[in-house]
Amino acid sequence: MSYKIKNEKLSSALWFIAAFLLLFTATYYSAIRGMHFNIMCTTALGIVGMLFFFVAQTVRTVVTINDDNITIKHLFSNKIIPFSNISDVKIERYKRRHKNAYIEQRMRMKLFLANGKKIVLNDTAMDTNGALDLLVRSSRVLPDEKVVLYKVFQAISEKIF
Repeated sequence: MSYKIKNEKLSSALWFIAAFLLLFTATYYSAIRGMHFNIMCTTALGIVGMLFFFVAQTVRTVVTINDDNITIKHLFSNKIIPFSNISDVKIERYKRRHKNAYIEQRMRMKLFLANGKKIVLNDTAMDTNGALDLLVRSSRVLPDEKVVLYKVFQAISEKIF
């Protein structure tokens, strides 16, 4: 079974911020020194970096559960985890506050591996009916059974326990 979740990774946001600051600094120093070609290059790289970040945020993570393993496909990475390597799995809800006083409900699943590492996946627990609901923030909180990440949790729990 394959499930699509909107997993947000902190590492992609940190890479975007670091790249943006580096390109902004290079553009600033190029403007001071009058290097017009460098200004165009760094501006183009900044735009490409922003597009990459927005694509990384909109592309969904695909979690495929087979008979003997789990495959997690991100934008550029692919992880295959056998069920024998999973020691425990936990799920929890949390809230994220936005600037405009909107509180978003999210769900986080942690896969604890036998070697001591953990893999964290997260997804939204809000029901959105399109772009209009996102603009006016009129979403409602979904029960656990309707959240895609909870379905992934149940499927993994059936396989490992």
